[in-house]
Amino acid sequence: MALPSTTEELLELLDRNGWSTVAFRRRLDVEEWPSELQLQHQTPSRPQQLEPNLQQQQHQELRQAAEPTEPPQPAAIASSPLLESTVNLLNISDVVAREAAVAYGKIHEYVRHTPLEPSPWLSSLAGSATGRSCVALLKLESEQHTGSFKVRGALSKLLSLPPEALVRGVFTASTGNHALAILYACKSLSEQPTQLAKIDDVPVPETIASDIQAQPAVGSGPGAAPVTAPGASIQPVQQQPQLSLHADPEGAENGVNSEATAAASFYAAAASDESDLERGDTRRKWGSSTPGTEDGASDSSALRRLRPQLYIPNTASPYKIRKLMSMGAELHLYGTDCLEAELAARAAATTADAVYVSPYNDPWVMAGQGTVGLELLAARRRGQLDVVLVPVGGGGLIAGIASVLKAADPGIQVVGCQPAVSDVMTRSAASGTIEPELADTDDGRGSTLSDATAGGVEFGSITLQPCLNCVDEWVTVTEVEIAEALVGLLEEQSKLVEGAAACALAAFKRMAPRFAGKCVVVVCCGGNISVASLLRAIELAKPAAVGATEVTGICRRCESDGVQ
Repeated sequence: MALPSTTEELLELLDRNGWSTVAFRRRLDVEEWPSELQLQHQTPSRPQQLEPNLQQQQHQELRQAAEPTEPPQPAAIASSPLLESTVNLLNISDVVAREAAVAYGKIHEYVRHTPLEPSPWLSSLAGSATGRSCVALLKLESEQHTGSFKVRGALSKLLSLPPEALVRGVFTASTGNHALAILYACKSLSEQPTQLAKIDDVPVPETIASDIQAQPAVGSGPGAAPVTAPGASIQPVQQQPQLSLHADPEGAENGVNSEATAAASFYAAAASDESDLERGDTRRKWGSSTPGTEDGASDSSALRRLRPQLYIPNTASPYKIRKLMSMGAELHLYGTDCLEAELAARAAATTADAVYVSPYNDPWVMAGQGTVGLELLAARRRGQLDVVLVPVGGGGLIAGIASVLKAADPGIQVVGCQPAVSDVMTRSAASGTIEPELADTDDGRGSTLSDATAGGVEFGSITLQPCLNCVDEWVTVTEVEIAEALVGLLEEQSKLVEGAAACALAAFKRMAPRFAGKCVVVVCCGGNISVASLLRAIELAKPAAVGATEVTGICRRCESDGVQ
């Protein structure tokens, strides 16, 4: 069934399906918004957040106080003056639900309305435990553009901004999926004549005109260098103030950044136009033309104005780095954690007076992710949707989905799913404030198959309120459980998802006896997984099925040939 193409058509369908649409139709004046969102609405090119240096200082204090075996005490964190803003977070979920309905109509033409497929495998797990099966459905965001749900939030944010904000540039940070989404969103908008016209009508400020023409490298972390598209020169690095939570002044000399930098450089050199042909894309690479060339003379200026600066931690998957390079990305490697890259990107955007697009800590990003929930409501009638399991990192996806579902029917249960070794939002929901990521330990804490959800969360993130008020339960799963769920879906339904999606699958498997007779949706948030990660999952799962050894052998041959 084709889904509606406009917000009004969608709401009419939801009405017919029996869902409440009052929250989606409600007119919210800016004056009613929480103070943080009011300021974001008034100055979209400079989203109001805590000062990066102050954020970094607070996170560093919390990280130093945190012991891997003993989570920090809420009382100690509650004394922070930064938490004064939390009194204004009570209605963020209301704003997100309303804006999700608006975002649906805006992003419709740019996104895939992904399948909601039955899973006989998961249904049978509930049946075998209780004698009563359930209706288990997979929301396959793994088949979304760029391989994850992230394009929804990226497009929602960029389409919420005026041209005068976009013309100053776009900065973001990511472990991979969000960066891919921002790159796709910028490319999609650049290829739309109406969007190009809007941007071309805005004069380029003289203070940044030369930056847009030259596309210089913005500062990276110590020992790191910007990674540019194949054939492009690598610009000298301008050092930024240190925002790293545990930066090492030795930089590349001690090998902290050298491996990731070398890997990124390798992929930059190895990527070629064959990547475009493999994707079926025979058009000119976006933003790759030099001004004045025949094929780029007419639109290269506008294209470059929407070419984002992407900050990536050195620990990002080389597979995702290669995907970014194949799309012509301009990368800046920074730090060893996603939060460090986020703080650096935010600081660089502030210096350039440009747009910073958070991977999660933004109401329009959350609203875009909430369109996943709207599609679930469009596909099911009231009374035919009981539980939704959602993978969680910074909380943008679950905040958006939960805000939407609870607005339509508070009786729908929303379950947050995280890897046990990186469970920041689970601990934050328990304490009522954003907790720091615990340091890596010898027992493997911090290393997870669910790399897309791993890492710290910005202190004061507005995703916390929806996670506190709209999420019913939190489940953390082990690496073995993640691996077994990932391999199980591949064996039973020939669907390959990434480790983050497998967190929700693993949570379903553990909770299956409770789902008898219910309709349960598992949000498969992405499908960007490398051969190396798949190999690790297969080894952890140790599947008994015939053919597992053969699959492992094929994967090892691919890995030895350099295939990721």
